Amino acid sequence: MADPDAYRRLVGRLVYVSVTRPELSYDVHTLAQFLSDPQVANWDAAIRVLRLKGSPGQGCSLVSWKTKKQPTVSCSSVEAVYRSMVVTTCELKWLKSLLTSLGVSHPSAMRLFCDS
Repeated sequence: MADPDAYRRLVGRLVYVSVTRPELSYDVHTLAQFLSDPQVANWDAAIRVLRLKGSPGQGCSLVSWKTKKQPTVSCSSVEAVYRSMVVTTCELKWLKSLLTSLGVSHPSAMRLFCDS
């Protein structure tokens, strides 16, 4: 890329925007991984994120997300999937109780999909 500083400034501004637009957080986090050596493809991806910023009704409807390394090592991929489903179920239960405390009724069961 001819001007990597322009990419760094753009991603920095997107980080600021993602505070008020949490659905952009994952995309901005991914773009920030290429700050040391940005390529033209990274610039194009950042421009696509800017287009999402201008149209709040489009894009992913993300409620919450978290990324971190697991403190334990799984012996198999099935065990890793099971652990992640347990954590997701706990978060779903917490979100449902939060909605209830805010006065939002959600009587139907929440579904959790897994590809295994």
